[in-house]
Amino acid sequence: MSHSNVVLVTGASGFIGSHVVVQLLDAGYCIKGTARGEKLNSLRDHFKSNPSFEAVQIEDIVSGDFTAALKDVGDVIHVASPLAGREEPEATLNAALEGTLNVLRQSVKAGVHKVVLTSSWATTLDHWGNTSREDLLATGRSPLYVYCGTKMLAEQAAWKFTEEHPDLDLATST
Repeated sequence: MSHSNVVLVTGASGFIGSHVVVQLLDAGYCIKGTARGEKLNSLRDHFKSNPSFEAVQIEDIVSGDFTAALKDVGDVIHVASPLAGREEPEATLNAALEGTLNVLRQSVKAGVHKVVLTSSWATTLDHWGNTSREDLLATGRSPLYVYCGTKMLAEQAAWKFTEEHPDLDLATST
């Protein structure tokens, strides 16, 4: 992790995100955790006794402004991801891709040098490396197929982003 001991965790109200927050707090980090809607209040209530935690509202990860959330942040752990099956596959894909790119763009703008992107086991399989947007959006795809494909395409977009921003240190976890 970088010089600042403040870490922004996107999707902090989710199952994985909340566990990431707990582990970072236990390790002595100060955390800013993002959530939206009613999840924000639940997140605040859950960590209200910990002065090292701050809940931050980001209503739309695709177009939301992270300026305030990224103030004094040294590292970002991007956990937020849409759940497949709740929306049409194209909306899920756009949220995954554009949400990831928005987090990366705004992290670079804020001077963050390290971003960890939670990925999926599916990205390690050869099959998913050849998945195209068109294939993913073909009709009749199961929510699992859409989820795995969006994780793969979002990770590929993140690595491409780092080619254009070599000062950004990106790591993925599966």
